[in-house]
Amino acid sequence: IALEPGGPTRRFEVGKDDLGVDLEFVGSAGPVSSGSVAGRCPFEVLEPSAPATVRLRSAAAPPVATQGRVALTHRWTTGLEAGCVLRRVEVFVLEPELGVYFSQTQAPDGSLHRWLVARRGGRILFQGDPGGESTLRWNETEEGFGAPLSLRFDAAGLAARVRFGAELAGVDPTDRLPRPMQWLVAARTRPRLTWLRAPFEISLDTGGGVRRSFAGEAVAKVSYITRCREGVCPRAWPSTRRSSP
Repeated sequence: IALEPGGPTRRFEVGKDDLGVDLEFVGSAGPVSSGSVAGRCPFEVLEPSAPATVRLRSAAAPPVATQGRVALTHRWTTGLEAGCVLRRVEVFVLEPELGVYFSQTQAPDGSLHRWLVARRGGRILFQGDPGGESTLRWNETEEGFGAPLSLRFDAAGLAARVRFGAELAGVDPTDRLPRPMQWLVAARTRPRLTWLRAPFEISLDTGGGVRRSFAGEAVAKVSYITRCREGVCPRAWPSTRRSSP
């Protein structure tokens, strides 16, 4: 992975064997918003929604170029992320006129930490914790952790309803590690990443008693970073589809 973060134009190059992805977009000069989970595990929302150009490279075919929209976040920690994160849901609304980022993180002690960033026309409508005005429902099952079912939040004249739909991709980040390393990592964490379709409806107060409605399909990212307790690792929720990174 190669990253050129300098200046407003950001470039990413990701390559594996005979496949590669080149991504370029013009983003904000600095972090749009930043926070942390329980005072640890800080994060930044660098770009909630920006137009992007993508080029797909393959040794078996000519490069294919396409366009879309992307969001960019940045996280770091001095130790294992399992120390402050059990599971996390992130929702990315990538509309040309409205960019929304929402996350809810459950810490190992059961506490919940939420963050919302909404931007329209280059102006930040809201950034921070929406507090009790957000509700995330899960499909808890006896098989382990359940997938998220629905989300709603209301903040600063922005009301959103999200339904979590079909799985786009899922991966165990440790699959590519050597077997001895997998064993060592499994002693502390059982990570799992899944991307889902997330149809949404948003109502926005534009002032003067006028509300603007948006509807479309967002992308949701569900992360499980589970810590083993007393020698037993909680199981990640089962997936009907698996793919390699």
